[in-house]
This record gives sequence, structure tokens and C-alpha cells, in this order.
Amino acid sequence: MGSEGKDVDVIVVGAGLAGLSAATQLRRAGKTVLVLEASDRVGGRCKPGEIVGRRIDHGGQWIGAEHHRYRAAAKERGIELAPQFDEGDAMLHRGGRAKSYAGALPPLPKVALAEVALAQRRIAADVKNLPEGALPHMATRSAILDALTVEGWLRRHVRSVPARELLRVAIAAIVCAPLAEVSYLHFLEIVRQGGGLESMVAVAGGAQQDVVVGGAWSLPEALGEELAGALRLGQPVRRITQDDAGVSVFTGAGGAGADEFRARRAIVAVPPPLVAEIDFSPALPARRQNLLRRQMMGEVIKVHVAYEAPFWRGGGLSGSALGLDLAIGVVFDAGEGAGDHAGAGVLVALIEAEHATRLAEMSTQDRREEVIGDLVAIFGEAAAEPVDYTECVWREEEWARGGYAAHLVPGAITTHDASFAEPHGRVHWAGTEIAREFTGYFEGALESGARAAGEIIRPGGGVDGGEAARS
Repeated sequence: MGSEGKDVDVIVVGAGLAGLSAATQLRRAGKTVLVLEASDRVGGRCKPGEIVGRRIDHGGQWIGAEHHRYRAAAKERGIELAPQFDEGDAMLHRGGRAKSYAGALPPLPKVALAEVALAQRRIAADVKNLPEGALPHMATRSAILDALTVEGWLRRHVRSVPARELLRVAIAAIVCAPLAEVSYLHFLEIVRQGGGLESMVAVAGGAQQDVVVGGAWSLPEALGEELAGALRLGQPVRRITQDDAGVSVFTGAGGAGADEFRARRAIVAVPPPLVAEIDFSPALPARRQNLLRRQMMGEVIKVHVAYEAPFWRGGGLSGSALGLDLAIGVVFDAGEGAGDHAGAGVLVALIEAEHATRLAEMSTQDRREEVIGDLVAIFGEAAAEPVDYTECVWREEEWARGGYAAHLVPGAITTHDASFAEPHGRVHWAGTEIAREFTGYFEGALESGARAAGEIIRPGGGVDGGEAARS
């Protein structure tokens, strides 16, 4: 059981980066904590894997240039970062043909590239009009923007078919959902927090600037080891009750066989679909329940394909690619920086939104054949004979239900105008979906966990008592 047992200051539900961040901050403030995790590992949507003897990331992978919290936490623990390999030409597949290109602009007609640039400026202008430090529903014309889908916005403002195709792939790589299902207002908030659309899709100076040597799971692994005495795996939380003295958290199958843990406060740091399955007493406010029902997890399949050698590098290619007419939307070289030439070469491919939904219904073998076929279409016959293949279908992950994060459907924000971060009595919230910076990223998870811990820690060093939520 360790030194921290069933009666502590704070129980943290979920051992993803948000929950681990919260627990670490509370521990450093001298509080006793207990972290309850349903899975058999820490990390949440940061999930490790292996291919040809090399650790890879089935989940989140990249560390952006402005992701200072992750960088600081990694540096403190001796975890190294390396630049995402981006030397050489990239590839574009469109209209049944593959073309290589240098620089940031893919080989599309000039009118299409001009429309893409104009669309980026319009999105940036709409982001700029969001109120600084306020909730999205407080924005000017918020109801109009919230009723509009991202797909509706594209059809209204982008006439060029190639421009629309490129923007669809770029945006789907962020939200992992059909653009006809995503509130344009919520998309603007995602872009605002992410530092702008250009930064979110960029490598150098952007959200894909660096990778973690040894895999991004190195950080949650280290945090989990630091919290070992206060961490319980295989403990799915089913029910949370609260009274004026504290909270009771019940795990297991429920009923007489449930384990009960007691604390003064709780932080719930799990994905929205899992929050919706917890029985709260008193119940969550109706507006919060309605928001949870309208918050949908993204659809994404992440695939790693290994070859005897990184043949693309020898051909002057970076391994980066965009597929505008393929199941694969985005491809990257999965090596750990420019110096990683020895041994096998690994490509990581991302399948998002409608394509992920379709491929998720296939058998593993059929899915593998389509993925390899797409890579051959992009890189040629050299991609036809991999030595290893591994994948993660994120909708099948029991304790995530999708990835990278959840999005809000049209009308959800302005109809229910609630803050996801507002405490429910003694229950506080964390998770990348409710971050104030970099929602959808590791950075957002870390920020949200630190914020939730800060709501409980007071300047005097005590744990705030407060009152239970009233039904």
C-alpha cells in the first residue's frame, strides 16, 4: 500500500500527464495524495510501444517549441529531446500522383496556395477577435461562430478544391474528426491556445519541433516512479460521493465488492467519455452533463512501419508526406533526430477522422495492406517490403476511447456556456481538454494538472476545506 493509503488529502483520478502533474504539485506542497488509474500503466494517451527493438510512441509524440512545461519537467529528470528529422524534400500525394517538394509550400496551383494563405489570415483574424483570458462563449458573434462547422466555414470561404483538400488534411490532423462535426468556435479556441494554425502544423519552431529520445512516455514513466507509493493501477473509478467532510471514491465493479478511498478533495483527470461514466453524488449540474454528452473524442489510428534502412533519406527525402487523397493524412520519419541513421528506418503514419473510422472497421491484415499501399503510392516500391509493422487504433483503447482529444459539436459552447474547469464542490478537474494553453497537447495536460492542484493548495500551505456540492 505504501505510505499513503485510503485516507489522504487529495485523490487524483487518472494517471495521465494531467493527473501525474497534479499529484506531483500536491506532493511538493506537502500534501498526501493517492492516484487511482484504471489501466495497467501510467501515461494515458501517452502510450509506449516497440518496433524492431526500438521504443516508439503509440500516442502523443511531439514536443513543440513553446511547450515549456514538458521541456522543464523532462530536463529536471534528465530526459533528452532531439529535433524531428526534417532534412530533405517532403512528398505530396494528390490526384493519384506523388510529387516531391522543398520548403513549406506543397506543389499546388498558385491560386490554391493563395487561397490557403487567405484562409489562414481569416482564421487568424477570427482567433484575434476571441476575448483574451475569457471563455469562448463570451466572444463577439459567438453564437454564429458556434453554430458554424469547420467544414461549413471552408465551403463558404475557400473555393479552390486543392486548397480545400489541403486545409481539410491539415485541420483533421489537429482535431481528428470530420470537419462537419466540429464547432468552428471551438476550433478557433484550439488554434488560439496552440499559437496559431501555422505553428500547429509546423516542424521547426512549431508543434512538431522535437521528439523525446527514448519516447515521450519517458516522462510519465518517471513521474509514475516518483509517485510509486501513492499510485494504484487497475483501479477504475466508478463512483464519487462528497459531503462536508470530504469525498469518497469507489473503484472496482461497484456494490459490495467496491473499494472505498477517502480524501478531503478529489481531482478527476480522465477523458470526457470516462467522466460521463462516473456516478457522482451529488450529481453534476445538468449543463455539465449536457456538455459531456456533446464532447466527442477524435478518431485516429497511429501506425509505425519499419524498413531495413531509412531508404527515403538516401533519396534526399525527409520522410514527411501529406496524403490529400489517401487514408494516410500525414507521415513523418520516426527516427530520433538527424544522427539516427543506424539500423532500421521507421515511418510513422497518422490516419484521422473519416479515414480512421473506416479503417477501424477493417481487420488488422486489411488495414495493414491499405497502409502499405498508401506508403508505396507516396514513396514508391521501396516501401512495399517492411520488416515490421505496429499500430494503435485509439477508439479501441478502453481508458481513452479515442484521440488525440475531444472536440465540441456545433452549438455546445454557447448553448451550455459552462466552464469545464469549474469545480463541483470538492471535486476539481484536469485534462488536456480543459487546458488554458495548448489544449490537446501534453503541454495542455501538464498545465491543467498544475492548475487543478493550485486550486486546492492555499498560500498558508493547507488544503482548502470548502463545502460539498449541493444537489
